[in-house]
Amino acid sequence: MTPDAPFSLGPWTVDPVANEVRRGDAVVRLEPKAVAVLAHLAAHAGEVVTREALLDAVWPDVVVTDASLTRCVSQLRQALGDDARDASLIETIPKVGYRLHVPEADAVVPSPSATEPTSPPRRAWAVLGLAVVAVLLVAPLLWRAPQGPVVVEYRVDASGAIEDAEVTLTSRGESVAEIIDGGGSVHLSRTVEATDALPATFRLSFSGRSAGTDVVMSVIVRRGDEVLGDHTTTGATVADAPEPFVFYAEVTVDE
Repeated sequence: MTPDAPFSLGPWTVDPVANEVRRGDAVVRLEPKAVAVLAHLAAHAGEVVTREALLDAVWPDVVVTDASLTRCVSQLRQALGDDARDASLIETIPKVGYRLHVPEADAVVPSPSATEPTSPPRRAWAVLGLAVVAVLLVAPLLWRAPQGPVVVEYRVDASGAIEDAEVTLTSRGESVAEIIDGGGSVHLSRTVEATDALPATFRLSFSGRSAGTDVVMSVIVRRGDEVLGDHTTTGATVADAPEPFVFYAEVTVDE
């Protein structure tokens, strides 16, 4: 398996180039470093990989703390539906590192998408042609102009002592930021109109310092009553971490 080749992980397909994890029609986009951590664990599936080895492999020639690795693993567990309290996929080896468990029947193998494509049968091309003609004939009758502006609703909830907190919604280089002073809990709910023409990606980030707390943040993109896209991120901050925590929730709308 080459470093950038897509690979299967149980029911998931991991694409290191696109930084995506796919399961059926569901697609979860990850940070590049999180995908690099998963790829390195997959290359050593079933083995205990030390934190030092992961830091050297994913952050070569860069000095980072364990908090960066912990955040990547937390993001991976969320994307793969792996509960940190009862992990069945990414096992934490206390004070050592991590071990990736892959069911024997679903061993890490190159994804079919990475193999040479096969030519569709002629009947499939004929059916596809008829479908395209039908769409071209019917679509003008069904299409209606979008109603109303696109709005982005975002919410952040975090209990406990949060300090130096900042919530930022970013799209195409433009940001809506909010600084939260004080050392209390954060319960924030906002709705803003999206000035970007679609397609667009809306990324919500929540950063700060914490003594350890649970975090839930969500982004919903709407036009009127129609939900165009949504994403929710849940996690927990590391108590007394030397670096500020950062959580992300991202929605891409492609009409």
